[in-house]
Amino acid sequence: MVNLNNNEINNLVLEAGGKVDCIKVIYKTKDDSHSLVLQVAVSKTEIQDLAVTEIEKTGSEKAHAQIDGDQDLYGKIYIV
Repeated sequence: MVNLNNNEINNLVLEAGGKVDCIKVIYKTKDDSHSLVLQVAVSKTEIQDLAVTEIEKTGSEKAHAQIDGDQDLYGKIYIV
């Protein structure tokens, strides 16, 4: 598939092989904290985290959000 406006699908190719990669999203929650872990299968037996998004409610109308890129991919301490 290709990325077209009318098919509402976005494809991601992470390496030069041209094969579309599927990103697995793992959702976790504990109390007022939520996290989303983005993972890809790099082989039949190995999974790699791309990034972790953490959201924590800090008040009735406030929250803190942080995105941590995987250190192996983006270098040390890559945080948005």
